[in-house]
Amino acid sequence: MSELSRARLERYDSELAAVESAAERAASDELASWWSSHLDASVQEVRDHATALVRSLLDRYGDAAGELACRLYDERAESAGADVPPAELPDVGEDTLRAIDRRVRYLAGRIADEGPREDI
Repeated sequence: MSELSRARLERYDSELAAVESAAERAASDELASWWSSHLDASVQEVRDHATALVRSLLDRYGDAAGELACRLYDERAESAGADVPPAELPDVGEDTLRAIDRRVRYLAGRIADEGPREDI
């Protein structure tokens, strides 16, 4: 099997960091925009919006990150001459969706108990 070059790994890391940065900006911008026009929102409304936002971001940016990994896998398999099917992104499972819901509930509870936080 051919070796993964440092340059290729650095390019992958850079592409992945760009996706992560874009996701963080999108999340921050969208939540700030929504919150500024929903100042009287209940904890449940905030939680519901945040859950929908995270799921939407996962669809967009999770898929983008997954595609980068699939591309790298396919490149590696081809360079090794491996006879394997192309990489595919799995559907987001129920466990992931439940984990998102638990985390958003926790954070919404923290906001409700302590007021708005700068780090969310």
